[in-house]
Amino acid sequence: MKRFAAYIAALIAAVSCIYPYTPDLGEENEIRLVIDGDIVLGGLSTFTFSSTMPLNSMLPNSGRYPEVKAALWIEDDKGVEYPKGLNHSKLEYETKATIDMSDASSDRQYRIHCKVKNLGEKHDLEYVSEWESFVESPKVTSVDYSYDNKSVFVNLSVEGGATYSKWDYTELWQYKADYIATLIFNERTRQVEDGEPEYAHSTCWKSESAKLFGLGTYQNQSSDALLNQRLCQIPRNDKRLSFADKFSVSVCGLSESAYQYLQNLLTISTLTGSLFAPSPEDMRGNISNVSDPDEFVIGYVSVVKPTLYTYYLIPDKDVYTPDKLPELFVPNIRQYDLVTWYRRGFVPVMEDTVNEGGTESTQVLWGEKRCVDCTQLGGTIVKPEDWPL
Repeated sequence: MKRFAAYIAALIAAVSCIYPYTPDLGEENEIRLVIDGDIVLGGLSTFTFSSTMPLNSMLPNSGRYPEVKAALWIEDDKGVEYPKGLNHSKLEYETKATIDMSDASSDRQYRIHCKVKNLGEKHDLEYVSEWESFVESPKVTSVDYSYDNKSVFVNLSVEGGATYSKWDYTELWQYKADYIATLIFNERTRQVEDGEPEYAHSTCWKSESAKLFGLGTYQNQSSDALLNQRLCQIPRNDKRLSFADKFSVSVCGLSESAYQYLQNLLTISTLTGSLFAPSPEDMRGNISNVSDPDEFVIGYVSVVKPTLYTYYLIPDKDVYTPDKLPELFVPNIRQYDLVTWYRRGFVPVMEDTVNEGGTESTQVLWGEKRCVDCTQLGGTIVKPEDWPL
């Protein structure tokens, strides 16, 4: 849910324009708190704090939304607080809170309790979520892939557990640069020399989280199973298919109210403008201000124990259909000298022998730096410790 927080105010504006009325969301210049995270039994619970911006306001000079810092803890219905040994007189206010719930019992109810240092012109605010019980997560029965002429589809199947569920995933894949550079440009001498440049990173790994979570329900079904639910769609020319793509899948059971909240959030975020679409008011979750219950807070805190599943997508031969390699070229030194080409992001890649009229000559082919440096596409050259290949 965290990927919606940064643009949630814009989504509210877009959806509200569809309706011939203005929902009662409080003052137009009100900054709204966004709390994103779940109480994860048996593991680490991570919560992030952010805020929406008033529609008529401008971002600060930094170009970022105002920072929200809060102190958060979790409590159960027996009075136990997490983290253990919390000192309420020395609370630490951060933009993110991570709490160890590895020894928390699934037979209790839980809620979050947090204090926000500032929210716009408001200060020293206190919030709690509603008491929630643990909801059993489905079992993952399979993850596999199918494909057509254009795309590869990664599909998830689950069974059992709660009637309602949510799934999410992260990806980690290996890929290579288009070319291996064997030449260096020396800015001091303005000459191309033999050698392997420091930026010539040929193999990289890159990780990304899903842009949207998925939701499912057994309601109105004859069995407690969901088959071939779409995790993601990958174009067949995507480098994610070139070697291996690791999917770390997480599936959580949900209460009906949590499911409905997230369904509304998905509907609004994808700008579904039917007459029966939820209003922005439906984005109000189960978190409230202790002293002002009418304050509009965005976020829903569930108590979950995710089912984790790892899947390596290694496509069959010919499934990956890469684009043509980027063309290399001989720089036109009448347009720019070699220093200018280099500073504009182009680098020497390799030598090429040409035959013109029976006479052989050697020329240096250049290309964009991203052609020989896989980190230019956002990856890292550090191989993950658990990477099997």
